[in-house]
Amino acid sequence: MPAWRPESHTKFFDPQKGDPSCERGLFCGGLGRGYGCVDGSAQPGEMQQSEPEIIRQPARFKARISAFGLRCEETSLTIERIAASVLVLALLGVAFGPLRQLRHTLRPTALRMAWPWFCLAWIVWFVALGLRIAAEPTDGLRHAAWYVAAVATLAPLIAVLGGRWPTSRVWSLFVVLPLLLVLSWPVAAVCLGMARWDRFELETPMLLGGLLVSVMGWGNFVGSRWTFEALLGMVGTMLLLWSLTPEISPPWLPADRCALLLAGVLACVSVSIGRRARHSPSREPADDPVWMEFQTVFGMVWSRRIQDRVNEQARAKNWPVRLGGRGWHDTSGQPLGLVADSGPAGQSGAGQEMTTESATEGDARGFLLWLLQKFVEPEWIARHDAPQD
Repeated sequence: MPAWRPESHTKFFDPQKGDPSCERGLFCGGLGRGYGCVDGSAQPGEMQQSEPEIIRQPARFKARISAFGLRCEETSLTIERIAASVLVLALLGVAFGPLRQLRHTLRPTALRMAWPWFCLAWIVWFVALGLRIAAEPTDGLRHAAWYVAAVATLAPLIAVLGGRWPTSRVWSLFVVLPLLLVLSWPVAAVCLGMARWDRFELETPMLLGGLLVSVMGWGNFVGSRWTFEALLGMVGTMLLLWSLTPEISPPWLPADRCALLLAGVLACVSVSIGRRARHSPSREPADDPVWMEFQTVFGMVWSRRIQDRVNEQARAKNWPVRLGGRGWHDTSGQPLGLVADSGPAGQSGAGQEMTTESATEGDARGFLLWLLQKFVEPEWIARHDAPQD
């Protein structure tokens, strides 16, 4: 058997002489002197057959990655559409009951003018989610719908801040409505032909205004029994507004998912309202039921003002009690349970100007009920002033 020789199997490339018969000589020379192009049984030019395969492998890999990304995107869109369908059913079935209960709760209060804004927010969210499910709108139209829904959510929260007679009668007309018109300017610009539907974007000043209004509205209930829901709603609204501002929003913050997150929070709040209507929260004997219910409905802005007014009057009249977050306590901080001592709730003799020097603990609570009559009707006070078992 003849001895094996490399020359019988390999055509060598000499970079000094060159090889005009090898069309890929430079490629072989890059491997170093002494490395052959092809097997001796083939022609040197056949080296070209192996290079396209090497080049095609990364191209095939990129194509597979691209196809996988498209499948993931389609799956994500399907999941978002299913989530939107679930949220529509939740807002339609779950929120309808709490809306009726909310109307019953707000009717004897100065917040009755806020109930139409709650209905408007519910309708706008229903339309925006329905548009997301039933059609394939452009990104601009879809983002505009999310923005209108976010602005409509802030309307009833701002309306609560004006819940005092006689201010509440004009608050919606001179405060809430102009505020909505200002915040809706990006959408109005599109409707007037000053911007394009296919690319709805917020500018930074409008974003800052929306964030400020969000803090004002949701922050009113931070510190009440709705603290957790208020924080979730505030974060959800801020994220949605931020995602609609491409100037500063990160690419990992899509507007559709932020909108579904906020809609989910609102559905959870509706469930909490409905559950609370069926089950009264447990209270300690020293808790004042009227005062705690007022904080739950009106939030912390008005509650804090009334608390400061009562305690200021108590210090001026040397009353031995102070009004806290849950009810009454003495000057040393020990809780006290006070009840109205003269006449029905909200109609006690202490509901006058409280000018007597011999003030009692009942006078302090009577002064509180007198202040509350600027926000609620006497029947509301009587309903929540029932003795606790």
